[in-house]
Amino acid sequence: MAVHPMSVATVLAMDRLCQGNCDMMVALEFVEMARIRMELDTQCLAGAMMFAQRAMLESKEWMFNYTIGVLVSVKLLKDESVRLSDVRNYFTRNFTIEELELGEATAFKKELDSLGKATWRVRIFLNSLARILFELPDLPEYVGLPADERWPPHVLILDDSEVIRAAHCTLVLQEHPDATVHMCSSCDEACAHVMRAEDAGTPVHLVLLDLDLREEDGSSLRSLLSCLSTEDPLSSGLNVPERIDPYESDETPICMSFKPMVALVSKFIQREAHVNAVIQRGCDLALPKPLTQHAVRVLMHFCMC
Repeated sequence: MAVHPMSVATVLAMDRLCQGNCDMMVALEFVEMARIRMELDTQCLAGAMMFAQRAMLESKEWMFNYTIGVLVSVKLLKDESVRLSDVRNYFTRNFTIEELELGEATAFKKELDSLGKATWRVRIFLNSLARILFELPDLPEYVGLPADERWPPHVLILDDSEVIRAAHCTLVLQEHPDATVHMCSSCDEACAHVMRAEDAGTPVHLVLLDLDLREEDGSSLRSLLSCLSTEDPLSSGLNVPERIDPYESDETPICMSFKPMVALVSKFIQREAHVNAVIQRGCDLALPKPLTQHAVRVLMHFCMC
């Protein structure tokens, strides 16, 4: 049976938090069950673990804490009308309504001060989970999407270097030969393609984005901050995710599954502060160049969930 990479990343993170006090195979089955039965996309999966992590540090009851994390994540990122009974009817009957009610109230109380930034925080946490997979020598053979969840992905590659565009295209097609790949060198062209594809009913699933589409030189942090504060709305790749997803990071949490997954690939991504900065501007993932086949495999699975 194929297991989604996000489920694997979640369990590896869970094992670290619980210091080995959870059975990883039982946990993997439980997380996959949550993903399938609660119809969790990549963002909701990241949110579930993010909301559960604080409780996991305080308690070894990983199964209950993760169940509450799923409930909170779905309510904030997908469907605010989900009920406690839905968790019992569709996911797990291991806990009573009263236990779920108390757990939910406790979780929301802990998160009260930061709920307005939930979408940005989930994107940051998604990067943390992704790095767990990027650090693996390779994905285990059982990791991948089930056959009935696969479809030919639509990938947009945006980079001002023709050589890098071609190299990234090769990596994508090696991973998924049936993928539709569109390459471009400007922000305007990229955003126009996304809109055209959406209108045609063939939406873009993944955007591989260059950080700076105008300059190749400059020190990493200085160049990054320059891009973040640029007055020219077309000069930086960081403006693409904002134009695809115009909502500010501190607005009321909304479902983020309507836009392509935007992965920024740049030589300037070297430290946690760099990742946080670009995620705040709307990117979903940030990783350093050079892009590897292993990273593309992870990204392709992420964008198809």
